[in-house]
Amino acid sequence: NDIASGRKLTPMLRQFIDAKAQCPEGAILLFRMGDFYETFFDDAEIAARELDITLTSRDKSSAEPIPMAGVPWHSVSGYITRLIERGYTVAICDQVEDPKAVKGIVRREITQLITPGTLSDLDALDPQSTSYLAWLEPGPEDDTDWTIALLDLLAGEVLCTRSPSGVVLDELRRAGAREVVVPRDAMDALPFDAKQIELPVRRGPERSLDAPLSEVLMARLGSSSIEGVSSDEAVTYHHALYRLIEYAEGTQRRQLRHLMAARSYRINDTLVLDEATRRNLELTSTLRDSKRRGSLLWHLDRCRTSMGSRRMHQWLLFPLRERAAIESRLDAGESIKNKRSHRHAVRGALDGIRDIERLVGRLAVGRAHPGDLGALRDSLVRIPGLVEGVAAFG
Repeated sequence: NDIASGRKLTPMLRQFIDAKAQCPEGAILLFRMGDFYETFFDDAEIAARELDITLTSRDKSSAEPIPMAGVPWHSVSGYITRLIERGYTVAICDQVEDPKAVKGIVRREITQLITPGTLSDLDALDPQSTSYLAWLEPGPEDDTDWTIALLDLLAGEVLCTRSPSGVVLDELRRAGAREVVVPRDAMDALPFDAKQIELPVRRGPERSLDAPLSEVLMARLGSSSIEGVSSDEAVTYHHALYRLIEYAEGTQRRQLRHLMAARSYRINDTLVLDEATRRNLELTSTLRDSKRRGSLLWHLDRCRTSMGSRRMHQWLLFPLRERAAIESRLDAGESIKNKRSHRHAVRGALDGIRDIERLVGRLAVGRAHPGDLGALRDSLVRIPGLVEGVAAFG
């Protein structure tokens, strides 16, 4: 290893280097040592600069002291979020043995890769906006038509669509993608310059794949069919969906058992507003300072839960265009408006409901803590009352 060249290293630092070799290119490795997550070598210099923490060193008396910087384990989430916001991937290397029960060095393993599209820390996620990991690849015949597969890691929602090359980037932004993964052999065909956009674009594995896709998707999603498309058309999405799930599971180091069956949507089924139009209309953020406060969404959103706010956010960006669907939504709104007592009962039931979607997701990816479980318990207790209140609208 280049960073270890010519150095006499302790077994612990050898362990760090072995773990670093398993990380994606450019990832920052946080290495658990007792009550701290430490970084070494180049990672320490980057962490000290980006996080404004003290850069120190090991073997200070040697000719080549080893740069070192660390953060307390109990406050690591905030530091991770700052690194992610600056475009880094973070690898977590944890102690997987009890130090008190082990003689010698404690075994450590990478337990999680954290990327912008796979954040599971509720404090780091905007509760009112969707957050998707996207897989993007050209169609089977040429690169004028692209497949977009989307995964909301915590909510377990899986979506897919096909997009003309000219509107791919705009659709990724409209959908709320936070990270885009592209097959290694398709990077040169991208319909946009990956270096000139704010979305992080990662290189994924090449498109060749021998796995029985329908069987794999059946095991992960409960169905190999895709809502909204025929069985023949669904086959064209299978590869992208498989790779998307494979990438997400690789970051979490576990199988994802909470994912829902995939749904397809067609871009033109809703009113398409390009980025310039969305921005000038100030639908979800203001034109001057890109803040939610003052936008149309800010004025309209009186939702009692984060789940409701995210749905309203989505409705504004994907306006209905079919008359029957529009009238059905208006009829539902009129019923809610006219039945005041039922409306107040439903609002009362919603007051005690937390973000069930993301709480279940944290449980599924193994990141839930006792507070999450308590919030989930308290929310589920209120569901029967909510169901009864909604049923009263008829």
